[in-house]
Amino acid sequence: MPLMVFLLVCCSEACAFIMTVGPLTMPDPDLHLSGTYALATLQSFNATNEVESAVGTKGGGLEKKRLQMLHGDSRYLRQHTMRNVLIESLHITSLTEDYAYDAQVGELDSVSHHAVTTPMRSNQYLFVVFIPQAIGMRIGWLLGLPPSKVLTLARVSNVLFYMVCLGVAIRVVPRAKWLLAFIGCLPIAVFCSSSLMADGVVIGFSTFFVALSLYLCSRRRGIGWAGWCLLVIMGVVECLMKFAYAPLALLPLMAIRSMNRRQRTAYAGAVIGFAALITIWWQRNYALVIRPETYRMNKELLLARPFESFATVMINVVVGTFDVVVRDRVLVFGLLIFLMAFVVAGHGRFPRESITDSYGRMIFAACIVVGVASLILVWLSLFLTWNDLQGLGNWAIRLDGFQERYLCPILPLLVGMWFVRAPEGAPRGYDATRR
Repeated sequence: MPLMVFLLVCCSEACAFIMTVGPLTMPDPDLHLSGTYALATLQSFNATNEVESAVGTKGGGLEKKRLQMLHGDSRYLRQHTMRNVLIESLHITSLTEDYAYDAQVGELDSVSHHAVTTPMRSNQYLFVVFIPQAIGMRIGWLLGLPPSKVLTLARVSNVLFYMVCLGVAIRVVPRAKWLLAFIGCLPIAVFCSSSLMADGVVIGFSTFFVALSLYLCSRRRGIGWAGWCLLVIMGVVECLMKFAYAPLALLPLMAIRSMNRRQRTAYAGAVIGFAALITIWWQRNYALVIRPETYRMNKELLLARPFESFATVMINVVVGTFDVVVRDRVLVFGLLIFLMAFVVAGHGRFPRESITDSYGRMIFAACIVVGVASLILVWLSLFLTWNDLQGLGNWAIRLDGFQERYLCPILPLLVGMWFVRAPEGAPRGYDATRR
């Protein structure tokens, strides 16, 4: 039942967003379009050039950014109708048509086009976050569709990947399937997946990985070394998508009944080792820092005043995150309903001894630690790259740049709350892992 409800609601939302919002209306459309195009044309590892652009700090002047050189159709690489806008500013649930929709389709399907070579932001993220969109784009080209339809097919491919990830997650998660279905139906998450945005891939895969990890925690049989290898690959992919959500890759370490100590130790070493090697290689040869001068100055500030910097990040983890959450009434009311259900089901129907099962509490604690660690990394990245802190007379406590979509990969960790209670009729001392 939760799976069917999710599929119906998600499909309805995705269709509405694809029909009312232009293919190039989203946060950072140049990033997501160029990243998809680069992978679809096998240019993700093209050479990069240092290109001068305006400095994002108050000092003015120019700075050099490492941008990737892409060659191809000007309708994809030189778009003038992109609408770079925050999702919160779009009011996506109002279902009003995007005023830039017709202009974007008109320029995409323009008869006048030519081959160009131009620097793009396609190297800001590793190519793995653009695989579903690139598959849809390639299929569109094979079918001979016009560019606007090609991008629509890329969006459909992205949302299909998201629905598969969430569908499998709802099936395998041992508890709180309705909560996971609700999280998967959040409009902001579905919007990301129904666009070209890499965030849709990150949200979908992260949700699946959290559900798989919790399934392994409730499983009593070992996974074997073949399953271990597959888990390592998925853990590495989770780390490579966005480094802020890399702590999620550590959740399988709680699966003490599915993996023995040697497997867990080897898993941690393999995931950290492979992810670190690939990240270092990518950073040295390809990665784009969108505000290099701001990053350099804030990094110096972090090293010079570490305690104040850490305090600023932690204040924003608590206060800043809360400020963003309370703006989304759908999220707030929905989570309140599920929290009330948790309290009623856990404390009103079952004996207290069954709630305080040690292993269940350990899983819940691990989910909290992983979630907080991810939030710290998100705010730390904003501290370093988004906020101009250098030269301020007073220490700036408020950090800007945090968006609601950054919470979506972390929300599935709330399922961990359901591991501190037992099924109805469970005897005292019930072990949540013996099912």
